[in-house]
Amino acid sequence: MMAGIQLGGRDRDFEFYDFLQDKTHLQPLVRSIVVDPMDFAPVPLLRTLSNLSEIKFISQRPIRALHQSTGLTFLPEGHDTSVRALVISPDSTWVASGSDDSTIILWNTKGTLIRQWVAYDYTPILSLAFSPDSRHLVSAGEDSKMVLWSLDRDACNTTIDLTAHADTIVWSSNSNVIATALWDGTVQLWDGRTLESLHVLLEVQDANLPLVARCLTFSPDGRWLVLGLSGCNYCVYHVQSGTLHQYIQGLEVPAFRDAPTGPLASFAAAFDPTSTRLPHTSGRDAVEIWDIETRSRISLLRYPALANDVSFSPDGRLVLAVLLNRTVCVHDAHTANEVLLLEGHKDRVAKARFSPCGTYIASASWDRTVRVWKTSDGSHVATLSEHDDRVEHLAFSPDGKTLSSGGLDGTVVIRRTMSSDIVSL
Repeated sequence: MMAGIQLGGRDRDFEFYDFLQDKTHLQPLVRSIVVDPMDFAPVPLLRTLSNLSEIKFISQRPIRALHQSTGLTFLPEGHDTSVRALVISPDSTWVASGSDDSTIILWNTKGTLIRQWVAYDYTPILSLAFSPDSRHLVSAGEDSKMVLWSLDRDACNTTIDLTAHADTIVWSSNSNVIATALWDGTVQLWDGRTLESLHVLLEVQDANLPLVARCLTFSPDGRWLVLGLSGCNYCVYHVQSGTLHQYIQGLEVPAFRDAPTGPLASFAAAFDPTSTRLPHTSGRDAVEIWDIETRSRISLLRYPALANDVSFSPDGRLVLAVLLNRTVCVHDAHTANEVLLLEGHKDRVAKARFSPCGTYIASASWDRTVRVWKTSDGSHVATLSEHDDRVEHLAFSPDGKTLSSGGLDGTVVIRRTMSSDIVSL
């Protein structure tokens, strides 16, 4: 009998698996292994150990036993590595996170882990989206599958095979329509109830020069879908008919040899609350605002650095842009005048959002912090330092009662917002 075999990480896990594939007569003799759950690759190793009766863990974190379709899986509570997706349910009841560790976690707004499961065949989770009624969650991973999960444990889940892995998946908040953007260039609309295909907006592109959708956003009323394409161009589609409403050619991106050090362009777009105006990043240093109905450009905002994220205030009066120079710039959406410049982060700002009441702006940064600012005068309210690595994801709940963030360290932090104070749960 082989007991107490200690493995030293994923590479050793696979080496041991390869060894057992050559020595199949030894597989039934392995009864006990010792692993570090922070760096443990359970598949395909556990499937070969038919007589395994004990797994010992070296970990400082609580261990959860998860019953999967492939059998019993043991995981440390919480994510092991980078958070790739963080979404809040429309009814503000749930927070869902997906990670490179192949797990999806459902949290309540008190910060309690409600449910954790392994999705797909142990491949990273790339994108998540809640249904409008908050009863379902759709996910996409690197295994080229889209799965519709019911948050009712006893209900069945639905899996759809895609032609490539989906970098982005979004669910319209005002209709039962899901949109997917695949790595092979395909952009498709799906019925959120049945996962039947509704429209294919873009077909598979030339593999040598894929026209990959870099961002995907529904309008609040569910009427429009905007996608940002390679070359810093954008397409606005009419969702019900699946027809192209407008093609927006972004400002010219400099040739690589002429560009300064750093990213050549970034892709982000966001509708205003009335679904009539669309700001999007353009070229290397600008945001354009378009009138969707008239197909005309309203404003051109220039910046001293690349803009990599945009967002409207809840009242539609302000538009913010996240800049690569570690600042957040806020403009009057009607006059195009700059009204705030938020400075203080020590590294790149990844994302910024207005609170639902419009009183605050929160920003997440690679400096491992989340900062909160007052919209009225740009004054700094708080610096939140719970993460130990870059903070990439940030979201207020629709009711404004929580502010959640996710980082490369695998942590998800859910904070309760109370007037001038923000408390980590």
